[in-house]
Amino acid sequence: MTASGGAFLALMLLLSRDAGAEQPNPEASAGPAGIVNPGEPEIVRVRGRVRLVGSEPFPEIYISDENGVDWHLERREGRALLPYQQRIITVEGQADTLELILANGETAGVRRILRNIRIQAEPAE
Repeated sequence: MTASGGAFLALMLLLSRDAGAEQPNPEASAGPAGIVNPGEPEIVRVRGRVRLVGSEPFPEIYISDENGVDWHLERREGRALLPYQQRIITVEGQADTLELILANGETAGVRRILRNIRIQAEPAE
């Protein structure tokens, strides 16, 4: 099979799977699955240490604040903070939480997420 034939087959499989998929009912839920506080996100200011958790190819970027709370940053936004690894910085962003559910249905905790961040204070040298 040629590369273009394989791509076509993959596209057809994807389209056929989506065609039979159940369409979500917008009135059935207040927000995306697992989001604990759906609706208007809260704007917060976080001061803490920028940390890189995990290893390549999927490192995660966190800010650990002064109260011991770890704030997860999405990959595209966390890249801006890579130069500040292990330094204390202040950022402002939209706070969100995501309930982590295990395969057996048990709750594994809550991930605190910062989105649309802006650096408020550069760390002192």
